[in-house]
Amino acid sequence: PHVHEVFWLDDEEKSDYQTDEDKYDKEKVVVLIDHWISCSLNTGDEELDKIIKDVNVHAHSKSCKKYKTSCRFNFPRLPSDETIIASPLSDTLSEEETKAKLKDCKSILEKVKKALTDVEVGKDDISLREFLCNIGVDYDQYQAALKISEKGDVVILRRTVKERFVNHYNKCFAKSWGANTDIQFCMDLHAVITYITDYFSKEDRGLTKLLKQAINDKKGCDDFQRLNHVKKVYFTHRQKNLSEATYKLVSGLSLKQSNVKTTFVST
Repeated sequence: PHVHEVFWLDDEEKSDYQTDEDKYDKEKVVVLIDHWISCSLNTGDEELDKIIKDVNVHAHSKSCKKYKTSCRFNFPRLPSDETIIASPLSDTLSEEETKAKLKDCKSILEKVKKALTDVEVGKDDISLREFLCNIGVDYDQYQAALKISEKGDVVILRRTVKERFVNHYNKCFAKSWGANTDIQFCMDLHAVITYITDYFSKEDRGLTKLLKQAINDKKGCDDFQRLNHVKKVYFTHRQKNLSEATYKLVSGLSLKQSNVKTTFVST
């Protein structure tokens, strides 16, 4: 069992890092992010260092390439000497300029990513500048490429070359939980909604195909009849693995919980 959840920061904790429009100041918010999130292998706490090394360092498996040829969890992660917020290019640039700039950035970052994959364990305890020098990438050009995202604001956490496979964690949570965590800082409400809805609306290709067929089968019927037919197909063809079924059948195992009040809105 594991949990996907959202932690909300109190307004007074965020206020020093926001603009007058209640949006995060991209220069200041990195201090708040570094306070809450880390990927360090050297925390100064031996017990915590051991926990992180044991449970929070990614190791590639078959699951990594479930949907694509590269690791779907985006490891190894790109190192940076400081936490930064990568943002899209200015919309004042022409389409040609934007494409050219993105192409150059992608070329640099892909070269670094490949080198991070190839570097041997034991030879990775080096500075970022030394690593980039070894692979023939200019430090300033790399930093500039790192600060550009194709879509939306993206948090690039401070990490060394050696920490390229460490998942994001909170020091207090990691020590209490003692198991793998992946904590991400959401810059806006849309990111929170996307994160939560992505999990309960994961694609089930076999079922999706059946539901599309069910809709086509009732083309001549009214909406109510079609909806009922789709509902029956879903109920009779939805697959559930043994562990999920067991978890839902055993009483006392909490499936959801929140200290934030919600109101259901029928749509």
